Amino acid sequence: MFALLSGIRMLDQPYMTDLIEANSMGHEPNLIDIYSASWGPTDDGKTVDGPRNATMRAIVKGVNEGRNGLGNIYVWASGDGGEEDDCNCDGYAASMWTISINSAINDGQNAHYDESCSSTLASTFSNGAKDPNTGVATTDLYGKCTTTHSGTSAAAPEAAGVFALALEAKYDILNNYHKKITTILHCPGSHEQWELAPGKCGTRFGLNCKRELDLMDVIISMILSRRVNDNDHRDGFTKWPFMTTHTWGEYPQGTWTLEVSFASPPDQPQSGFFKEWTLMLHGTMDAPYTGLPVSDPHSKLAIVKKAHEERSTTKHKRAYF
Repeated sequence: MFALLSGIRMLDQPYMTDLIEANSMGHEPNLIDIYSASWGPTDDGKTVDGPRNATMRAIVKGVNEGRNGLGNIYVWASGDGGEEDDCNCDGYAASMWTISINSAINDGQNAHYDESCSSTLASTFSNGAKDPNTGVATTDLYGKCTTTHSGTSAAAPEAAGVFALALEAKYDILNNYHKKITTILHCPGSHEQWELAPGKCGTRFGLNCKRELDLMDVIISMILSRRVNDNDHRDGFTKWPFMTTHTWGEYPQGTWTLEVSFASPPDQPQSGFFKEWTLMLHGTMDAPYTGLPVSDPHSKLAIVKKAHEERSTTKHKRAYF
C-alpha cells in the first residue's frame, strides 16, 4: 500500500472560528480522500456544541462532491467524556455526514473513557484502561516514537487507516462496483408538543415515505443518556439533531414511537415541556449494495441482501434507511 499523509494546522490558533474549521474540512477535497479528526467540544458532561454553518456546509459538500465525485470520508473521534457524557451532544461526531469512532481496550471491553451514543458506528483499539504500557504506538511531536497515545483520539485515525485499506481493495478488486450511491432521500415525520411529567411519556405516529405503509416493529434506540453534570434548565436543546445508526438497513414505513423519561431519583421528581420535535429519515430508494457479490452466504451482507430481496417481491418500492 502507498499512502500519503498530511496534517492541516488549525488547533494551534489562539482562537477558533467557523471559517477556520470550514477551510480545514474543505481543504483540497479532490486530493484528500479521508479526513481524520480527533477534536471536538469539551468532554465535561455538560457541553452541547457542534459545527457552525460554514463548517457544516464544507463537510456536506465534501461528502457529496469531494474525491472527484465519489465523496470524502470524515472520521471523527467520539470523545473521552466517559459514562457522564454522551457523544450525541457532540455535533461533529453525531453528524450524519461523519463516521464516529470510539474505543475498545486490549481485552475487548469498552474503555473507561468511552462515551456511548447511538451515532457511533464502530470501535477500534486504543489504550488499555490506566496501564501506560498498553497505549497506541505512533510517532510523537519530536521525531521519536511513543507508546502512550490513547483515547478515541488514537482510535479514530486507526479507523481512517482501515477505510484507506478498504478503498484500495475496492479499487483493485471491486473496481466495477466502485460507484456513487443513488440519490439520497430525506423523509420527515410529524412533530407535536406535549408536557413531560415525572415518569415516562411517549407518542406514536405513522410515517409514509413515498408509498403505502407497512407495519414495522418498534425499534428501540437510546438517542440520549442522562448526563449528571448537565443542568441547563433554561434553554435545553434547541433544534438539536440527534442521530442513530441502529436503524440502518431497516424499512422506514410503519409506526414509530418516541419515548422520553426523566432519570431522576424518586424523591426528586422532575417535569418539563417538549416544544417541538421531528423525525427525519435519510436513505436511498434502492439499496446501494445491490450489485455487490456475496462470497460468504452467512455474512451480514448476504443476510441483509436476502431479507431485502424477499421484501422487494411485494408490489411497492421502498426506501432503505
